[in-house]
Amino acid sequence: STGKAARLFVPDSGAITDVSTSGIGIGNTAYLYYMQVTDWSNWTCNLSSISTANSADITKWTKQSKTISWAPGNFNMVSTLHVGTTVYIWGTPCGRIGSVKLMKVADTSLLNKNAYQYFTGYNASGNATWSGSESSAVTVAGGPTGELSVQFDNWLNRYIMTYLDSQKNAIVLRESPTPW
Repeated sequence: STGKAARLFVPDSGAITDVSTSGIGIGNTAYLYYMQVTDWSNWTCNLSSISTANSADITKWTKQSKTISWAPGNFNMVSTLHVGTTVYIWGTPCGRIGSVKLMKVADTSLLNKNAYQYFTGYNASGNATWSGSESSAVTVAGGPTGELSVQFDNWLNRYIMTYLDSQKNAIVLRESPTPW
């Protein structure tokens, strides 16, 4: 072993590297969300997508960027959480400066971009509202946000979000009774 991380897949032409940001296993398939970095000096990306592998051979990953991808913006660096039959995905732009937005998808539809729903706020009754339009997603946590992670804590009965605020040199902890 060289002590270095193994490359799972080769970046597309024009990209410097692909960086995995979150992963989830459903059935016999591993899903790895990644961002494709084109410039480290400004930390820019040209897309984010999903790569898949079968649990029988986790060394062979297939990039799904021709089927599903997100342009630079809201969901380049993500944190995923599987709740029941829904996968919640909190996302930020490339780098450590953006705010957090939220999308969700049925765990059977991870590779169907049209199945994703974006959190848009609340209706008059105070219930969460969702849209199929990424541009309608609203901020659920203000930035700057880096190295985002969200988990559910059974003891607290709360969703716990942690991330780096590089401007404050601090790790931020947020909690909520709902994913949003």
